[in-house]
Amino acid sequence: MNCLFDIAVLEPKYNKGRALMLKAIASYIILFLSCCPILMAQSDGSPANLDQYQWQHRVILVFADSKENEQYQKQLKEFSGHEAGFQDRDLITLHLFSDGNSFVAGQDISRQETINLQEQFNVESSRFSVILLGKDGTEKLREEELLLTDKLFNVIDAMPMRQREMKQ
Repeated sequence: MNCLFDIAVLEPKYNKGRALMLKAIASYIILFLSCCPILMAQSDGSPANLDQYQWQHRVILVFADSKENEQYQKQLKEFSGHEAGFQDRDLITLHLFSDGNSFVAGQDISRQETINLQEQFNVESSRFSVILLGKDGTEKLREEELLLTDKLFNVIDAMPMRQREMKQ
């Protein structure tokens, strides 16, 4: 009789421990699944995956709320006519808009990828910002107003890697 009583007493404890373990496992699964869209948003084939540009391109990230943003339009005009200089310096530009119409080299960038990049570079969704990344993938320059092409080229041309490129 004593033995049955002990089993009856232990069984609820066993079920309670099992329930806690199942809740913990479920929590981990939910956490993993909630991260999947972020992980998938910057998969290898994504144009917003900055790793694919490393050691091959310098990257300009132009953040604005939309294509109609006045500062963005001024930046486009500032950069226009300098295509040869951009190509010579291995520059690629990502146009990142909070309204979801982002793109790079004719490829669309999803809204989630834009949000991820805003968070990664600590850029508020309503702010205009231009960020230069070196070929090593690190931030070299950040402007929150019009970035003059001369300033951009001077910063790049002063980089040791660019100095070696110009000697070749």
